Amino acid sequence: MKKNKYRIIISFTFLVCLVLALYHANIFPVVRIQESTFFVKDADYNLQKGDIVNPLQNLDLSSDVEIYLHISKSDLEELPVKIPDHKILYTNNDELIRKLVEDFNCIYTNGDMATCESLFCVFIEGELVYKTNIVINDDFVGLQNSALGWVEMCNSSELVNIFEKFIPVYRPIISL
Repeated sequence: MKKNKYRIIISFTFLVCLVLALYHANIFPVVRIQESTFFVKDADYNLQKGDIVNPLQNLDLSSDVEIYLHISKSDLEELPVKIPDHKILYTNNDELIRKLVEDFNCIYTNGDMATCESLFCVFIEGELVYKTNIVINDDFVGLQNSALGWVEMCNSSELVNIFEKFIPVYRPIISL
């Protein structure tokens, strides 16, 4: 009986150590990525290079809004120091979301970014309404998606200040 008790304790300890090691190796949380949905209609864009566009301008802020950042492993190394070094960050703070929507103006470049792995996702009432790839580093913040191609944010430093207030997600599995 005592032998079984030790086996259970050792197995449990090993499992906890394994989970912690995988978490620190940036394997957790495991992210299940949903099909791409765009809040803004792709067909409505008739932009010229240099035009300013805000993909979140029609966001319904009266609803329950959550915004997630899924930072890829390679992008974690490039994150500005202010932003928490964590794979998944989110906010549901109404004031922060309102400020983010105001400052989400982008310059249309009529180009594409090839290596954009991180994600920016907006959920309203638990439903994915906007998803785009995002690059966040000390020099700029930019988005890449099929509707706009590559766009650079007009006020990257203000967005970094907003993203630094996002909260790390510690769930082992998340669906974006």
